[in-house]
Order: sequence, then C-alpha cells, then structure tokens
Amino acid sequence: MPQSLARVVLHVVFSTKNRVPFLKDPELRARLHAYMAGALQAIGCGPILINGVEDHVHILCNLSRTVTIAGLVEAAKGSPSKWMKEQGASYRDFYWQGGYVIFRGPIERRSGPGLCRDAGGASSRGVISG
Repeated sequence: MPQSLARVVLHVVFSTKNRVPFLKDPELRARLHAYMAGALQAIGCGPILINGVEDHVHILCNLSRTVTIAGLVEAAKGSPSKWMKEQGASYRDFYWQGGYVIFRGPIERRSGPGLCRDAGGASSRGVISG
C-alpha cells in the first residue's frame, strides 16, 4: 500500500503579547478567526473550530502529515498578526506571545459549548469548518 494516512487533531492555544485585550471587538475577532482558518487551510491543516476571547485564541485543527507543529503555529500567528496590524492605528502594536500550548484534540467535535469560556462562563462563538 503506497499511501500514508494520518489523523492528528490538535488543540492550540496562544495569547496576545502580555495578554493585552486587543480582541475585544467580537466582529474583528470573528474576522481574525476566519483569516486564521484560511491560513491553516492553505498549509493543509484543516481547521475544525477557532474561537477565543479578548486576549487569546483556541484552535482545534487537523495536523497535516507534511507540516510540523512549529509550522502550524507559524501559519496561525504570522500572517494573521500582519492582518491585525492592517485593521487600524489602534492595532499597530499588536503581537502574539512568543509561546503556545498544544494538546491532543478530540477525534470528533462533540456538540455543546465551544472550546473557550470567558471569566463569566459565557462561551464565545467560533469559526467552524469542515
């Protein structure tokens, strides 16, 4: 059998630098999540769910068998960071933190609340693909 198959689902979390709440605007946050979904899709790491709150993002996605974890995180942070800086003068100082955390994600997304809840317990809506 000459083909290789893999199904690796990851839950990636990273925050804005110094946890600055740059992502307060729900519309901007939704557009950022959609942009991130496109960036991940472009490298073959199909997004399953992207959401977050004012100072961090959660991504549930498939890891392509030809992409490293570092490459996935670079795609999720790199061009989306540049995109954020183009959204207006108040985002000129936007940066992501240098690090990230990754967990093995569930194989199937269950119905119910998303990956992220704010301090008050409300879940945030995210981009769902696939």
